[in-house]
Amino acid sequence: MRWTGLVRRLKEELERLINGELEPAELVAARRQTGKWLERPTPAVHTAISVDNRAATSSTVLEVTTQDARGCCFAWRTRCSCRV
Repeated sequence: MRWTGLVRRLKEELERLINGELEPAELVAARRQTGKWLERPTPAVHTAISVDNRAATSSTVLEVTTQDARGCCFAWRTRCSCRV
């Protein structure tokens, strides 16, 4: 079955993350560099960021529209103290 290898790799990576043998940033960096997904043509998307201070009483909501990329949400999360 074609999913068997994917499931096995996912399980191994999760175990390594939980055991502290692998950092999330290492996993994301490895994914960004390989794969047919990167070669796939995609439509251009204009990047836009909107700020909404009224959506929540104790937080600021940022709505980000940008070109899809592996690790995009992870990069935002690690560069600012925010919840994604």
